Amino acid sequence: MAKSPSHRFGQVIGNLLEEVMRPRLKTFCARRDLYLDVPGERPGVRRGKKIRWTDRYGNEHDLDFVIERGGSFEKQGRPVAFIEAAWRRYTKHSRNKAQEIQALHQRFIDDCKPLINQFLDELGDVLDRMVDSVTILPLNGEEHVFGSLSEAEQFVDAFDPKQNLGTFQKYEAVVKYSNGDRVDGSFVDKKGLKRFLSYVGG
Repeated sequence: MAKSPSHRFGQVIGNLLEEVMRPRLKTFCARRDLYLDVPGERPGVRRGKKIRWTDRYGNEHDLDFVIERGGSFEKQGRPVAFIEAAWRRYTKHSRNKAQEIQALHQRFIDDCKPLINQFLDELGDVLDRMVDSVTILPLNGEEHVFGSLSEAEQFVDAFDPKQNLGTFQKYEAVVKYSNGDRVDGSFVDKKGLKRFLSYVGG
């Protein structure tokens, strides 16, 4: 059964988007030590050529690109970005679609370059400052203030952490980002700590 010019036009758009985006995304990922997954064979990671991920609701999605941290051709990493190319329905008559396919490639790359650059800049802003690790330390014990270093040293020498747990004092939190940034916080209750974690992750 022959495919309509409309369907063929959609295929051309999809192929052009992939052709334009793939080398740019590969460079983007290489600079950040990230892995770019593209459709195709990837033994040990998936069966078949499609990139398919399941969301939290159990729905499967076929994607054009997935950016992974810690991934390789043989090992699936942690996904940090899902990218799906899409095109808007063309409104001209099917006869015109078929006639314009040939000229589409010469204009497409130049017309889309500013939007692609903007997309990559904004994606970089997000991925370059992702949370790398979160450390939370609940602190127990009484506060001790000393008038001299020698008194403080004597206290340290005599202190037994196994026998001096004391009462809860506060939470210390440290959030480290992929770009080297670090944010520290100190909180007396869970509410403040959770508010802090919500803020630094946004």
